[in-house]
Amino acid sequence: MKSDVDVVVVGAGSAGLSAAKTILAQGCTVQVLEAKDRIGGRATTLDLSGMPWDPGAYWLHHSEDNFFAKYAAESGVQFDEMPRSSRMWTATGWADEAIMAERDAYFDAAFEAIDKMGAAGVDVPASEVIPTHPRFQSMFSTWYAALSGAEPEFCSTLDQSRYRDGVNLRVKPGYGALLAAYGADVPVALSTPVERIVWDKSGVRVETIKGAITCRAIIVTASTAVLARGGIKFEPALPAAYQDALERLPLGTAEKVALAFDRDVFGLADNSHVQFEHQGEETVRFQIKPGGYHIAIGYLAGRFAEQLEKQGTAAMVDFAEGQLVKAFGADIRKARIGADTSHWRSDPYIGGGYSYAVPGAAGVRDTLTNPINERIFFAGEACSLPHFGTVNGANETGFAAAAAVLLALT
Repeated sequence: MKSDVDVVVVGAGSAGLSAAKTILAQGCTVQVLEAKDRIGGRATTLDLSGMPWDPGAYWLHHSEDNFFAKYAAESGVQFDEMPRSSRMWTATGWADEAIMAERDAYFDAAFEAIDKMGAAGVDVPASEVIPTHPRFQSMFSTWYAALSGAEPEFCSTLDQSRYRDGVNLRVKPGYGALLAAYGADVPVALSTPVERIVWDKSGVRVETIKGAITCRAIIVTASTAVLARGGIKFEPALPAAYQDALERLPLGTAEKVALAFDRDVFGLADNSHVQFEHQGEETVRFQIKPGGYHIAIGYLAGRFAEQLEKQGTAAMVDFAEGQLVKAFGADIRKARIGADTSHWRSDPYIGGGYSYAVPGAAGVRDTLTNPINERIFFAGEACSLPHFGTVNGANETGFAAAAAVLLALT
């Protein structure tokens, strides 16, 4: 680790890597400090019984205008499209087309109501504006939590309305693997948590468990959960508006369970999506055979995911497999050859899935895009208005923060 550089970047996720590469390309010196023992942040690809899976970032969102879509294509990386089929298991078996159409129509109406209210500038809990439905309202709430990290009652209508979706692809070898390749040439000090950032008009001193480093400016990409709880100390303390923004952009809970099998036990098309009709919050959704691999990836979200994650890996696996057994029979247990889970909520260097704005706080994302005394800059998915919660959004804010730093240093 260097002792004196032009710019320090805290965090080697998408935002940190893109910021560092941009600054390096302009001839400035950079040191990236990463608390974990790998790069990628909330994107990492692991091996499960010889098959790749991503416990974190998974979908290459808004591929029409996504830096990593172009980077992956130029690198010869293959993509999977969104799930080819969507199935729903009910108490009487697989739902027919009429039931699925009713469910889809209600979901569309609920999202439309949220977006309409937000587009009008109204910033209230999303739960206040969605229509009621005797059968599918609970399912919409848990689906919303899967997309946002938290249930509708915790989320801002205005924030949701600003999100821009598009064609989403999956990086077949893994999103984490793609980021690892992208950041391979970046100077990163791994296993180097930052403890304190001391700043004034003359510069910045960054204290880590491995020593201190000075710089002219710093880009902080640590998660809002880490920063809000004081995982990194600032001296002097951050201005009240910034601390308020961090606290009002919490990370929701989004966890995954991966189950690997020795053969195709599902009989569905690759990349199929399977859900289970439910009331209440206890549910899991699956992507079946992503990339053609004999894996089922279960998505857990919101309050139920937080409760289950606290119980540990065994509880998460048992619940997910139990749901699959309902639809595909108990014999699938004999074919399972591996299992793994994420634990983003309890990871001390992450603290959750992705950010959401609490009601009344849609505007605070803008706060984090403004530098402090031209010394402290923030980047990461929480700083993105149209693509929050995504690698793409984080990447865009990394580029933006780097450009602002370079301007400030001239």
